[in-house]
Amino acid sequence: MKSGPGQLAVSGAVIAATGMGAIPASAHGFVGDRFFPPTIATDDPFATDELLLPSVSYIKSQGVATTDIGFEFDKEIFPKFALGVSGDWLYLKPDGRSSVNGFDNVTLSAKYQLWQNDPHEAVFSIGGKWEIGGSGDSLVGAASASTFSPTVFFWQRLRRPA
Repeated sequence: MKSGPGQLAVSGAVIAATGMGAIPASAHGFVGDRFFPPTIATDDPFATDELLLPSVSYIKSQGVATTDIGFEFDKEIFPKFALGVSGDWLYLKPDGRSSVNGFDNVTLSAKYQLWQNDPHEAVFSIGGKWEIGGSGDSLVGAASASTFSPTVFFWQRLRRPA
């Protein structure tokens, strides 16, 4: 499919309009002079206010295409202590079979930032996640049993040798 000048103009207008409504965002987490950005693969050690809407992923594995649309909301209740809730809507399309969709189990979380060392740019936190069994749709594989996962978080900037 070829793109013409009209499509290019519309794309440029959308990008410009998106940028015009942008406001400055504050950093996710600092220790000393070091900024720790959040990562996709692992959770960060900071107990802060966060809102993730939506998180979308698509994976095809072993003959099943999975689209996952999720959300997460974390709120700092006390200094360095946050509670959170997250959930996912799943669309599963197995090869050669009809699709199924529904919500996965809801997850509640808590995180407490125990230690921070600014000179060494390090932070240590503990937390836990509780997946509430039976709160999701069994058609998409939501478990009926609840699980609790304790978690330890540690980040430190590794300095390069001089």
